[in-house]
Amino acid sequence: MTISAARWAAVAGAACLVCACSSFGRLPTQYSVHDLGATTEAPTTLALPTRSIQVRAPSWLGSSAMQYRAADPGSLTRRAYVSNRWAAAPAELVELALQRSLAASNPNGGGCVLAVELDEFIQVFPSATQSYGLIEARLRLSSPRDDAVFAIKPVSIKVPATTADARGGAQALSIATGELATSIAAWLHQLDSEMPGVTTGSARCR
Repeated sequence: MTISAARWAAVAGAACLVCACSSFGRLPTQYSVHDLGATTEAPTTLALPTRSIQVRAPSWLGSSAMQYRAADPGSLTRRAYVSNRWAAAPAELVELALQRSLAASNPNGGGCVLAVELDEFIQVFPSATQSYGLIEARLRLSSPRDDAVFAIKPVSIKVPATTADARGGAQALSIATGELATSIAAWLHQLDSEMPGVTTGSARCR
Protein backbone atom coordinates (compact mmCIF):
# COMPACT_ATOMS: atom_id res chain seq x y z
CA MET A 1 0.00 0.00 0.00
CA THR A 2 1.39 3.42 -0.95
CA ILE A 3 1.67 6.32 1.50
CA SER A 4 -1.25 8.07 -0.23
CA ALA A 5 -3.39 4.95 -0.05
CA ALA A 6 -2.50 4.41 3.59
CA ARG A 7 -3.41 8.01 4.46
CA TRP A 8 -6.77 7.75 2.70
CA ALA A 9 -7.49 4.42 4.37
CA ALA A 10 -6.88 6.01 7.78
CA VAL A 11 -9.09 9.01 6.98
CA ALA A 12 -11.91 6.95 5.53
CA GLY A 13 -11.72 4.46 8.36
CA ALA A 14 -11.95 7.20 11.00
CA ALA A 15 -14.89 8.85 9.27
CA CYS A 16 -16.71 5.55 8.87
CA LEU A 17 -16.22 4.75 12.55
CA VAL A 18 -17.69 8.11 13.59
CA CYS A 19 -20.66 8.40 11.23
CA ALA A 20 -20.33 5.63 8.62
CA CYS A 21 -19.77 6.31 4.95
CA SER A 22 -21.32 5.20 1.71
CA SER A 23 -22.15 6.18 -1.85
CA PHE A 24 -24.24 9.34 -2.29
CA GLY A 25 -27.52 7.60 -3.06
CA ARG A 26 -28.24 5.31 -0.10
CA LEU A 27 -29.97 6.62 3.04
CA PRO A 28 -30.05 4.89 6.42
CA THR A 29 -33.29 4.54 8.36
CA GLN A 30 -32.13 7.18 10.85
CA TYR A 31 -29.78 10.06 10.20
CA SER A 32 -28.93 13.55 11.45
CA VAL A 33 -29.88 16.57 9.34
CA HIS A 34 -27.61 19.64 9.34
CA ASP A 35 -28.05 23.18 8.05
CA LEU A 36 -25.91 26.32 8.24
CA GLY A 37 -27.59 27.75 11.32
CA ALA A 38 -29.56 30.93 11.94
CA THR A 39 -28.30 34.45 11.25
CA THR A 40 -28.57 36.70 14.31
CA GLU A 41 -26.97 39.89 12.93
CA ALA A 42 -28.70 42.47 10.73
CA PRO A 43 -27.94 41.94 7.03
CA THR A 44 -25.22 44.00 5.38
CA THR A 45 -26.53 46.26 2.61
CA LEU A 46 -24.51 45.72 -0.55
CA ALA A 47 -22.60 48.71 -1.93
CA LEU A 48 -23.89 48.23 -5.50
CA PRO A 49 -27.53 48.22 -6.66
CA THR A 50 -28.32 44.51 -6.63
CA ARG A 51 -31.64 42.86 -7.36
CA SER A 52 -30.81 39.25 -6.52
CA ILE A 53 -28.22 36.81 -5.23
CA GLN A 54 -28.14 33.45 -7.02
CA VAL A 55 -26.07 30.40 -6.12
CA ARG A 56 -25.40 27.64 -8.62
CA ALA A 57 -23.51 24.38 -8.21
CA PRO A 58 -22.33 21.49 -10.41
CA SER A 59 -24.13 18.17 -10.52
CA TRP A 60 -21.88 16.51 -7.93
CA LEU A 61 -23.13 19.02 -5.34
CA GLY A 62 -26.75 18.54 -6.39
CA SER A 63 -27.83 16.28 -3.52
CA SER A 64 -28.06 16.63 0.26
CA ALA A 65 -25.10 14.28 0.81
CA MET A 66 -22.46 15.56 3.26
CA GLN A 67 -19.30 14.92 1.27
CA TYR A 68 -15.71 14.61 2.44
CA ARG A 69 -12.35 13.64 1.01
CA ALA A 70 -8.67 13.27 1.89
CA ALA A 71 -6.41 16.30 1.43
CA ASP A 72 -3.86 14.23 -0.47
CA PRO A 73 -3.58 15.67 -4.02
CA GLY A 74 -3.39 12.13 -5.37
CA SER A 75 -6.80 11.19 -3.95
CA LEU A 76 -9.60 11.20 -6.53
CA THR A 77 -12.26 9.78 -4.21
CA ARG A 78 -15.23 11.70 -2.80
CA ARG A 79 -17.18 10.01 -0.03
CA ALA A 80 -20.35 10.82 1.88
CA TYR A 81 -21.52 10.24 5.44
CA VAL A 82 -24.37 7.75 5.73
CA SER A 83 -25.86 8.90 9.04
CA ASN A 84 -25.56 12.64 8.36
CA ARG A 85 -27.16 14.73 5.60
CA TRP A 86 -27.59 18.39 4.72
CA ALA A 87 -31.14 19.75 5.00
CA ALA A 88 -30.95 20.63 1.29
CA ALA A 89 -28.42 20.71 -1.52
CA PRO A 90 -25.44 22.99 -0.72
CA ALA A 91 -26.37 25.65 -3.31
CA GLU A 92 -29.79 26.09 -1.72
CA LEU A 93 -28.34 26.32 1.79
CA VAL A 94 -25.65 28.81 0.76
CA GLU A 95 -28.10 30.95 -1.23
CA LEU A 96 -30.46 31.22 1.74
CA ALA A 97 -27.58 32.05 4.10
CA LEU A 98 -26.28 34.77 1.76
CA GLN A 99 -29.74 36.26 1.33
CA ARG A 100 -30.05 36.46 5.10
CA SER A 101 -26.59 38.00 5.53
CA LEU A 102 -26.57 40.36 2.54
CA ALA A 103 -29.38 42.77 1.77
CA ALA A 104 -29.95 43.33 -1.95
CA SER A 105 -30.03 47.12 -2.28
CA ASN A 106 -32.50 47.21 -5.18
CA PRO A 107 -34.62 44.04 -4.98
CA ASN A 108 -37.76 45.37 -6.70
CA GLY A 109 -36.34 46.31 -10.09
CA GLY A 110 -33.09 47.08 -11.85
CA GLY A 111 -29.76 46.35 -10.23
CA CYS A 112 -27.08 43.83 -11.05
CA VAL A 113 -27.41 40.10 -10.57
CA LEU A 114 -24.81 38.56 -8.27
CA ALA A 115 -24.16 34.94 -9.17
CA VAL A 116 -22.09 32.63 -6.99
CA GLU A 117 -20.76 29.62 -8.89
CA LEU A 118 -20.16 27.10 -6.10
CA ASP A 119 -17.33 24.82 -7.26
CA GLU A 120 -16.63 23.09 -3.94
CA PHE A 121 -18.42 22.66 -0.62
CA ILE A 122 -16.79 19.83 1.27
CA GLN A 123 -15.03 18.65 4.41
CA VAL A 124 -11.35 17.84 3.83
CA PHE A 125 -9.21 15.54 6.00
CA PRO A 126 -5.44 16.23 6.06
CA SER A 127 -5.24 13.34 8.54
CA ALA A 128 -7.55 10.99 10.39
CA THR A 129 -7.79 13.41 13.34
CA GLN A 130 -7.90 16.79 11.57
CA SER A 131 -10.31 18.33 9.07
CA TYR A 132 -11.48 21.62 7.65
CA GLY A 133 -14.41 22.99 5.69
CA LEU A 134 -13.62 24.16 2.17
CA ILE A 135 -15.66 26.48 -0.05
CA GLU A 136 -14.42 27.35 -3.52
CA ALA A 137 -16.50 29.65 -5.70
CA ARG A 138 -16.48 32.20 -8.51
CA LEU A 139 -18.36 35.45 -8.03
CA ARG A 140 -19.93 36.97 -11.14
CA LEU A 141 -21.63 40.37 -11.41
CA SER A 142 -23.94 40.91 -14.39
CA SER A 143 -25.31 44.14 -15.83
CA PRO A 144 -29.13 44.51 -15.63
CA ARG A 145 -29.35 45.83 -19.20
CA ASP A 146 -27.79 43.02 -21.22
CA ASP A 147 -26.88 40.36 -18.61
CA ALA A 148 -23.21 40.81 -19.56
CA VAL A 149 -20.78 39.73 -16.86
CA PHE A 150 -18.47 42.67 -16.10
CA ALA A 151 -16.73 41.48 -12.93
CA ILE A 152 -15.48 38.05 -11.80
CA LYS A 153 -13.67 37.05 -8.63
CA PRO A 154 -12.50 33.59 -7.49
CA VAL A 155 -12.86 32.81 -3.80
CA SER A 156 -11.36 30.01 -1.70
CA ILE A 157 -12.18 29.75 2.01
CA LYS A 158 -10.83 27.20 4.50
CA VAL A 159 -12.07 26.96 8.08
CA PRO A 160 -10.60 24.41 10.52
CA ALA A 161 -13.13 22.04 12.09
CA THR A 162 -13.14 21.59 15.85
CA THR A 163 -13.76 17.86 15.40
CA ALA A 164 -12.90 15.45 12.60
CA ASP A 165 -16.47 14.28 12.05
CA ALA A 166 -19.68 15.35 10.31
CA ARG A 167 -20.69 17.75 13.08
CA GLY A 168 -17.31 19.48 12.94
CA GLY A 169 -17.53 19.70 9.16
CA ALA A 170 -21.01 21.26 9.31
CA GLN A 171 -19.85 23.89 11.79
CA ALA A 172 -16.76 24.71 9.74
CA LEU A 173 -18.76 25.09 6.53
CA SER A 174 -21.29 27.29 8.33
CA ILE A 175 -18.48 29.63 9.40
CA ALA A 176 -16.98 29.48 5.90
CA THR A 177 -20.33 30.55 4.41
CA GLY A 178 -20.34 33.55 6.74
CA GLU A 179 -16.84 34.43 5.56
CA LEU A 180 -18.07 34.10 1.97
CA ALA A 181 -20.77 36.69 2.67
CA THR A 182 -18.16 39.04 4.14
CA SER A 183 -15.93 38.55 1.09
CA ILE A 184 -18.81 39.34 -1.27
CA ALA A 185 -19.69 42.56 0.55
CA ALA A 186 -16.05 43.69 0.55
CA TRP A 187 -15.63 42.86 -3.14
CA LEU A 188 -18.68 44.88 -4.20
CA HIS A 189 -17.50 47.82 -2.09
CA GLN A 190 -14.09 47.61 -3.78
CA LEU A 191 -15.67 47.47 -7.24
CA ASP A 192 -17.74 50.56 -6.54
CA SER A 193 -14.75 52.55 -5.31
CA GLU A 194 -12.31 51.47 -8.04
CA MET A 195 -14.43 52.45 -11.07
CA PRO A 196 -14.22 56.22 -11.56
CA GLY A 197 -16.82 58.61 -12.98
CA VAL A 198 -19.59 57.24 -15.18
CA THR A 199 -18.05 53.75 -15.13
CA THR A 200 -18.59 53.27 -11.40
CA GLY A 201 -20.05 49.99 -10.30
CA SER A 202 -23.22 51.83 -9.27
CA ALA A 203 -23.60 53.22 -12.79
CA ARG A 204 -23.08 49.79 -14.34
CA CYS A 205 -25.80 48.32 -12.13
CA ARG A 206 -28.53 50.81 -13.08
